[in-house]
Amino acid sequence: MDVAGPAHWPGAGSPAAQMMKPRPTSIEITRMERAIGWPGHYVRDRRQLAAVQLVAPGRSRNRDLAWAARKMRAGASFVRNLNRDGLDAIASGLRRDRLTLFR
Repeated sequence: MDVAGPAHWPGAGSPAAQMMKPRPTSIEITRMERAIGWPGHYVRDRRQLAAVQLVAPGRSRNRDLAWAARKMRAGASFVRNLNRDGLDAIASGLRRDRLTLFR
């Protein structure tokens, strides 16, 4: 059996099925769930938190910073600074808590 499933499944031999990504392990899912909570745990300023929570998913959808700035009704440079400060707060908190990210 390959990643796409048994050969008798409909579409199992199709190019789309062959390009499927392997499923994450339970350990990887647990790590992702913890990472999702980092902004809420480490970012104290609500404006920084809003920027981090808007910019990251926006970038994953190929949206630029101007999109996040419009959503926040603020200037792009202001949102960029909020996002950077929020990401710095997360990084500082992870270092402070001595969390191992990669093994």
